[in-house]
Amino acid sequence: KTQAQSGNDLLISPIYEAKLDSVMDIMQRAKDGDADCQNVVGNWYFEGKHVDQSYATAAKWWSNAAANGSVDAIGNLGICYHFGLGVECDTVKAKGLYIKSIEKGSLDLFEVLAEVGEDGDELCSIVVAECYLKGIGVGRNKDKAIEYLSRVAKDGSVNAQRELALVLLNDKNPKDAAV
Repeated sequence: KTQAQSGNDLLISPIYEAKLDSVMDIMQRAKDGDADCQNVVGNWYFEGKHVDQSYATAAKWWSNAAANGSVDAIGNLGICYHFGLGVECDTVKAKGLYIKSIEKGSLDLFEVLAEVGEDGDELCSIVVAECYLKGIGVGRNKDKAIEYLSRVAKDGSVNAQRELALVLLNDKNPKDAAV
């Protein structure tokens, strides 16, 4: 009898063994403090890939990775706080994490936030507007900032209305700011 025929032993292909070794290597490096590997392990827990899905565990790995300097993990942790995934929802903390990640060079995060902001997400719109106003990750562009703030302000976002009014007041446009 071969191993496959006996049913008692599992025949593991060399490809599967290599993949398993790679997963175990990444996990060990993450445990040893490698920020990039910690971010990857956080992704695994978030997606349920190679491990059981757990947003709380993903947030812990991302928190460790962020503390160790992973720019991507900082943004990923922002997602957890934005939507209350594995942590208590805290949009103020999410905004700070998003801005920090973009400041440190996560332009992919900026692009994702801009796209979600165009679909009307209040927090994403406010973050993108702030980036345009302050030149964080992108060139300064007051008109783009006003565009993002106006979209969610019209939908009733008090935060966006306040930010938009401040932008317009600072632009010497008190008439529009009062509207």
